[in-house]
Amino acid sequence: MLQKALVEAVHLGLLKSAHDVSEGGIAVCLLECAFPKELGFVVEFEEEIRSDLLLFGEEPTRVVVTAPPHLAQELLAFFRERLVPARLIGEVTGSSTAIVYHNAKQVLNVEVRRCKEIYESALEKALFR
Repeated sequence: MLQKALVEAVHLGLLKSAHDVSEGGIAVCLLECAFPKELGFVVEFEEEIRSDLLLFGEEPTRVVVTAPPHLAQELLAFFRERLVPARLIGEVTGSSTAIVYHNAKQVLNVEVRRCKEIYESALEKALFR
């Protein structure tokens, strides 16, 4: 159901991007989305779960999508019509800082560029120490 809705949303021009939430959880997913253009974002979660599990818990069949701001509500309605759970969690910003709030408390505030450098060099550093 999710995959079919994503393909249809792409064909309708409602999506700018889509990225699965898998390895590393939603924090890694959001940062991977931000890496190519080093874009910042602000997201907010209201969840009854520990912050570490929220940020780094790996769950199948979750996808973070982006849409042009003027199409965000249309995209949410599109998913709801297809019985695909969806919600707005935040926005891409003009800065290069990634900020995450959990239950009104800031739990992440990092420079996307620095995270990208660490992410891209981690394997090499681990192998060639």
